[in-house]
Amino acid sequence: MTKNEQKYFREICERLEEDMDTPACADFLQQLEDAPECQKFFESVRRVVDLYNECHATVKLTIEMEEKLIRKIKQKNSSAE
Repeated sequence: MTKNEQKYFREICERLEEDMDTPACADFLQQLEDAPECQKFFESVRRVVDLYNECHATVKLTIEMEEKLIRKIKQKNSSAE
């Protein structure tokens, strides 16, 4: 796992209010390492977050635009399952 991926993984665990050494985060990491489709999904989420952060710093979205973006991401994720 690259340092950048470790950073995102740490952030995910923190948002789950888990330490990186807890069983939940260890299971998550193992799943990422064992399943190429999970790695692809994790990478796509990372790219969306990076893009959002980059755009958010330079472009102010209206609440409606932000909600629409979130709906589209959720819709795409549910169709990928």
